[in-house]
Amino acid sequence: MFQPSRQQILRLYKHLIRYGNHLKLTDKNYFLGRVRHEFRDSRQLTSPSEIEFNFRSTANLDYSRYPKLQESEIEETFMRGSGPGGQAVNKTSNCVFLRHLPTNITIKCHTHRLASKNRVEARKLLLDKLDAHFNGENSIAAQIKVLEQRKSTERRRRQGKMQEMKTRWQERERTEESNDK
Repeated sequence: MFQPSRQQILRLYKHLIRYGNHLKLTDKNYFLGRVRHEFRDSRQLTSPSEIEFNFRSTANLDYSRYPKLQESEIEETFMRGSGPGGQAVNKTSNCVFLRHLPTNITIKCHTHRLASKNRVEARKLLLDKLDAHFNGENSIAAQIKVLEQRKSTERRRRQGKMQEMKTRWQERERTEESNDK
């Protein structure tokens, strides 16, 4: 891993600060504070092994573009639920229907018996749908999918390598047995 120059680090810092000023769906103050904090902490790193470890440990999901939900942009209604549970489910209005007004994305949630839990669950589902709608390939779900694909390809590569080593070992054992006879 190469050692970035001071000029490259400062250029990256300026770029991130400019990017933070143009954020619309994320809290700007939180993002800028986080960038400043990370640069202040990483300033002390000098050894290449520490720098590489720091890069690897922070290579997780990027939540910087994850949308924030404003209550003024949501239309929330409660309706009667349906499904298994009989009369008790059919009589209570604990099914939550959310509609995001700017995008017209709708969510219907009836996974829990309590309306309060359904409200929380519906908002989580709406945020996930908004993330997929606005960010596309950079959404959290897409990032998780890419990470899972990387893990599976790495697992397959390791399994293939082990299988190849095992077959070579078996062939070597067979040749040694035939030479001993």
